[in-house]
Amino acid sequence: MIYSSSVLNPLEISLSHNQFNFFQSRHCVLLGYSRTCMEYGLHILELDVGDEVLLPDFICDVVLSPLNSLGLTPIYYSVNDSLEPRYERIERQISKKTKAILTVNYFGFPQPYDPIRAICKKHGIWHIEDNAQGFLSHKGDQPLGTFGDLSFTSVRKTLPLKNGAYLCLNHPTLIGRFQSSRYMPYWEKEPCKTFYLKRFLRWIDMNTFLPLSKFRKEKSIPKPGSGELEQKPFGMDPIAKWLLFHYDLQSEIKKRRRNYALWLQFFLHSPVQPVFDHLPDGVCPFAFPVYVEDQEKWLNWGWKHGIEIRTWPTLPLWVYHNRPETVERWKRLLLFPLTKSPQNILKRTQ
Repeated sequence: MIYSSSVLNPLEISLSHNQFNFFQSRHCVLLGYSRTCMEYGLHILELDVGDEVLLPDFICDVVLSPLNSLGLTPIYYSVNDSLEPRYERIERQISKKTKAILTVNYFGFPQPYDPIRAICKKHGIWHIEDNAQGFLSHKGDQPLGTFGDLSFTSVRKTLPLKNGAYLCLNHPTLIGRFQSSRYMPYWEKEPCKTFYLKRFLRWIDMNTFLPLSKFRKEKSIPKPGSGELEQKPFGMDPIAKWLLFHYDLQSEIKKRRRNYALWLQFFLHSPVQPVFDHLPDGVCPFAFPVYVEDQEKWLNWGWKHGIEIRTWPTLPLWVYHNRPETVERWKRLLLFPLTKSPQNILKRTQ
């Protein structure tokens, strides 16, 4: 069922197997970006100014924008090199002000959810599932984005869309609050400018042998803290919305899994260390993440061969100045793209 609100025109959707065979029927709100979905979800949680939200220290700084907007306090817990939370430390960081824990499905791979659920149940706090990179992924038969009390998922990170993300409400209390119409998201229309022309050129780059990416302006590594400022709450672009409901999602899943396997094969006897050396059934990977000793070397290698390798994440400033272990991990991590088959490039470089 799809309908528009007569008040502020958010798009509420109950996704079904008929629309997406990877997603069970859920209560969702379709908006422009994950950060907008997150802020709307925090409103529905009814948190107060000064309340604390636990989140991993290995995270993109843009998640701080909705927290700052609502006057909430981030408390950072650490993760290991497998990007799993150090659960014993989380317990020690929970206080009377702690109202929620946020976990991240890094690069489309699921987290061990049972320990987090146990902690949330024990302390009576909400579980926010950051599924920004997990669109189309499952754990078993259950889609990612359906394990937390609420989640937000980015569509545009997986599909070539102008924008697009959705907030998913999985807890009966939160669904009831949403249906009471007390919480209606405000959003603006985002200017398109030359986006679709750029996307068309990128499609040519990804689906032909023309190495257009070699002619792009070289990107610099984003500075920590650059995404912490308040962001405008954009709605989903109408063209992106239409494309979402007409996209061949199964082909996208197969392409990403195939390209992930090719990168695994390429680095099989290399000092480069994949973060995940196994691709579980059901996972639609966002990227191929690896640890390297020399980031600059591999960034230059990618530029030379027309492969858009990039760093991740743009760390929060506090983490950058106070968590040296996390900063060292950030300096070693690179993401190899899965949008374009690396097969021909790999043949030339082997």
